[in-house]
Amino acid sequence: MIPMLIGSQARPLHAIFTAAAGRRRRRAVVFCPPFRDEGTNAQRTGRVLAQRLAASGAEALRFDYYGSGESAGEDEELSVGSAVEDALVAVDEALALAKVRHVTLVGLRAGALVAALAAPRARAVDRLVLWEPVVDDYEFTALPPRTLLLVAVDSPAHRQLRDHLAALPNGANVQFEIMPCTPPWLATSDDGVGPAPPDVLARIAGWDT
Repeated sequence: MIPMLIGSQARPLHAIFTAAAGRRRRRAVVFCPPFRDEGTNAQRTGRVLAQRLAASGAEALRFDYYGSGESAGEDEELSVGSAVEDALVAVDEALALAKVRHVTLVGLRAGALVAALAAPRARAVDRLVLWEPVVDDYEFTALPPRTLLLVAVDSPAHRQLRDHLAALPNGANVQFEIMPCTPPWLATSDDGVGPAPPDVLARIAGWDT
C-alpha cells in the first residue's frame, strides 16, 4: 500500500494505492467511500477490498474526498458535486499509476451516488459497482457497459432504482443482486469502524475476473 497526495496543490486529496499481486488483470478499481461518519466507519471495508482486488490481479485506489478523512478542506466543503470532481481526479490518477486501459468504479452508500454520476464523465470506466446506494432524487443519464447493483435487503426503493438504471443506455447490462450482510458503514466495535463483509467483498473483487 502506497499512501500519497493526488489532485492539485489547491485541492490535495489523500489516497492509497494498492498494486496488483501475481498475474495482473490490467484493470484499476477506484473505491468511492460513503460520506462523513459512514466513510470513517467503512475504512476497514475499503482496505480489505483493496487487498482482495490486489490478490485478484487488479490495482486499487481509495481516496478521501476534499473536506473529509485525511484530505485537505473543511467538512462544509464536501458535497455530492465536489465529490464527483474528486472521483474524476482519482480515476485519472489510477490510470496513470496502474498504466491500464480499464477502470471499475465501486461506490458504497453515498459513494455509489458519486460513482454513478462520475462514471459517464470519467475516462476508461467500463464497469460500475453500486453497493447499497443511498436512494436519492438524482436522475442518472448514462451507465458504463457493465453495472452491478448490490443491496443487503430487497426494497421497493432499490427495485425502483434498478428499473431506472435498466431504462438507461446500456441498462440491459445491469445486474441486481441481494447479498445480506452486516452494514460496513456502521461502527460495530470500540475501534469505531464497521465490519468487512467477506462474501460481498469477494463478489466485488471477483466480478468478471
